[in-house]
Amino acid sequence: SWYTAEVMSVREQFLVRYENIFEASSAKPLEEWVPAELLRPQPPPTPSAWRSALQVGSPLEMQHEGGWWQVHYISTSDGTEPCDATRCLVYGRQWGDGQVLVDVDALRPGWHWRATLDVWTTRLSHDVDEK
Repeated sequence: SWYTAEVMSVREQFLVRYENIFEASSAKPLEEWVPAELLRPQPPPTPSAWRSALQVGSPLEMQHEGGWWQVHYISTSDGTEPCDATRCLVYGRQWGDGQVLVDVDALRPGWHWRATLDVWTTRLSHDVDEK
C-alpha cells in the first residue's frame, strides 16, 4: 500500500512524516526512516477514460484506510461496462484474495513509477503483477 508522506530529513534513508498514519500512543503523525526504494512521488491525475481499458485481472489501486492499496479488477457490480459502473468488485492479497465491492470513486489505475526514467505508467495490463 502507498501513503502520502512528507520527507523531513535525508541521510542513508529518508525520514518521512505520514499524512494519515498516526502513532498508537498519541495523535501525532507517524514518523519513520524508510529506504529510497519504498518511496515514490505522487502519481499524476487519473486519466478521464481509464476505466474503459479494464479487463479481468487489471491491476488497480483502491483508496482504503488513508492509503492506496494494490488490488485487481474482477467485474462491475451490476454487469455494466466498466466506464459506466458505479461500483466494482476487486480482490487483493491483503484480504487473503477475498473480494471487495467498492465505489469506482475509490479506484484508480495501478500506477508504476519508473524512477530511472523519471516517468509514471499505468499497469492496466493483466499480466503485470508487482508486489
